Amino acid sequence: MKKIMIIGGGFAGFWSAAGAIRRAIELEKENEVEVTVVSRDSFLNLRPRNYESDLSQVRIPFERILKPIGGKNVEGNVEGIDFDNKTVTVSSSSDTITLSYDKLVLAAGSILQRPNIPGLEEHAFSVDTFQEASNLHQHLDNLVSKKSLAGCYTAIVVGAGFTGLEVAAEMVSMLKHVAEKNGDDPSTVRIVLVDHSDIAPDFNEEAREVIKGALSDLGIESYTKVAVQSISEDSVVLSNGEKLPALTTIWTAGVKASPLTSLFPVERDNFDRLPVDQFLRVIGTEDVYAAGDCIRVLTDETNVAMMSCQHASPQGKFVGYNVVSDLFEKDSLPYGHPYYVTCLDLGEWGALLTEGWDRKVMMKGKDAKEVKIDVNTKFIAPPLDDKEEILKESQPNYIYTFEDF
Repeated sequence: MKKIMIIGGGFAGFWSAAGAIRRAIELEKENEVEVTVVSRDSFLNLRPRNYESDLSQVRIPFERILKPIGGKNVEGNVEGIDFDNKTVTVSSSSDTITLSYDKLVLAAGSILQRPNIPGLEEHAFSVDTFQEASNLHQHLDNLVSKKSLAGCYTAIVVGAGFTGLEVAAEMVSMLKHVAEKNGDDPSTVRIVLVDHSDIAPDFNEEAREVIKGALSDLGIESYTKVAVQSISEDSVVLSNGEKLPALTTIWTAGVKASPLTSLFPVERDNFDRLPVDQFLRVIGTEDVYAAGDCIRVLTDETNVAMMSCQHASPQGKFVGYNVVSDLFEKDSLPYGHPYYVTCLDLGEWGALLTEGWDRKVMMKGKDAKEVKIDVNTKFIAPPLDDKEEILKESQPNYIYTFEDF
């Protein structure tokens, strides 16, 4: 039995497993391959949805997507990799085990960057993981006991990139709901975006003006070209000396690859991502592939893949195909993903749909919001309890385009 071990249970990890199983079936080798996903829990977290006001649909049990296709799941944290003996050490709350592999896939994703700012670790919330998003929701529920304090209904969102914008826009309605539930005036809600650069720095000028207009309509304030100096339980101090009373601070400023990339004896980029070749094999290793936020790879001749599920999912599908092809000495497929689209949720205002690496505005407002809802509820999640449909979507060329929306 050939063993394929996949470290990470996010988009890249799950689709690596599905792609591998699909390729094994194609080659009539499904009884000769064992596919195991090692992850911290038994869920696929739809991480791009962690900003939402309702978290009930942002996790999918592996029992409904991995089990139907014959994949296995081991819960635990990877503590070490022995590349010479092809083993991985995994620890859980009750045990530490060593697992062997024939082919290894690192799909451990990325983590939020948390710089050494006084009070950040103790007092700032995030939506980086399901648990951290749940902690934020619990905090908002607990504001009823602090309603008399200054800044009770003020939220400071640090980072005005994609995630920060979505968080800030969603917080408008979330905090208004909390205020109303607590019997207070929702007009007292204040949302402030803080960024050391500009609002939506990765968007072009046309898209940025749409975003700024939406923020204005939502009543969201912006502080740009300024950094956070310190964070306390009830305020944020900026580098310009201004102190903003706020009981809620949410940090969204930047991500880097999983710390597990440090276990690899290769040179990483400034985001700690691993180098891979066109077949998504980790350069400088043997029998190791990688996909998702933990790799640096070109999607076409000039553009580097983004650290997002839009690229992680198809990369997983390519890896799954290639790792099984490699096992049985069949031709692999070079990775490519020339199409790029973004849909930015802007809360009650609507959304912004862009196409291409220059982020050309294709749709905005309420119409784009309908697209965003479809993206979040239909496109990024795998089919449930349906082996045939899951394996159909695990084809390496199964990529959505603008026409699908």
